[in-house]
Amino acid sequence: IGKYQLQEKPLAWDAFGVLYDAVDPETNHPVLVKALHAPVKSAEATSVTQPLMGLLHVSLLAAFDEVIIKNRRYVVAPRPEGAELLQEALPRLRAGGLVGRHHLLAILLEICKAVELLHRSGLVSGQIHPASILVNTGTPLQTYLLCFGTLTPQPASQYLENNAFLLYVPQDQLRGGGDFSADIYALGMLLHQSFAKGAPYNTSDPYTLAEQIMWGDFAPFTPDTEGLQGAQAQAISAELDVIGAVVTNALQRDPKARYANLAALRGALEPVAERLSPIELGARLFASQQFDQAAAVLETLVNGPHAAR
Repeated sequence: IGKYQLQEKPLAWDAFGVLYDAVDPETNHPVLVKALHAPVKSAEATSVTQPLMGLLHVSLLAAFDEVIIKNRRYVVAPRPEGAELLQEALPRLRAGGLVGRHHLLAILLEICKAVELLHRSGLVSGQIHPASILVNTGTPLQTYLLCFGTLTPQPASQYLENNAFLLYVPQDQLRGGGDFSADIYALGMLLHQSFAKGAPYNTSDPYTLAEQIMWGDFAPFTPDTEGLQGAQAQAISAELDVIGAVVTNALQRDPKARYANLAALRGALEPVAERLSPIELGARLFASQQFDQAAAVLETLVNGPHAAR
């Protein structure tokens, strides 16, 4: 595709396009290429990367190039070495006990900051889901939001028939609209999929799922405590309750009933992330003489980067 060499097997796909691993042979650097579904109607078609120029944030990977062949547009973004799609890392992090849960919350907060930059620039992503996020779960933890363009209206059929991440699309976006609150919904769903025990909707059929999204009929949040010892689950029960309340607020059917902005959502989660830090949680439990819970929390760090501390 132009000068880029794409892998044959796609990494992921959503309502907007298909994502591929690729290489720039001129520099030998890895890149990511998204083949957009929307056809290019004329040679003078507006660039999708132009609005992204000048957006600088450590966690935002904005597309920097695009190739048009016939009526198909291919958009190119950098690919950091060692990073993987969150869709691959999510099951491992969910099974990672306290440390995994703390990492998931840190990932979501970092994505909030990247999306806030878009919003301050008057841009809406509309494409936030586990295949639009890259993570490196080493030390330090690194998180990146892929941005191949901004929200453009899509027909409902496009969301239903070519979208592995329909779950992250609110009803207002399904109806052809969507504004900043659509991104808040998507982040709320990401939080749900990271911390909830069950699925928000009881169906795998896209048309039934779309109908349930339209009516806002999601199941009540129940925290997932699998992989946590009883003392560990008890130690963070209050934090999990707060996460459940944030999910419920962010997933409201009415966009006006969600958080007013991302700063409000982030402000609700940052104290939770601080309290969920295993080393801070363990120290706090020890100081309050809850020694059994403190030991259950701190033992999770013995083989990690904070063992010496």
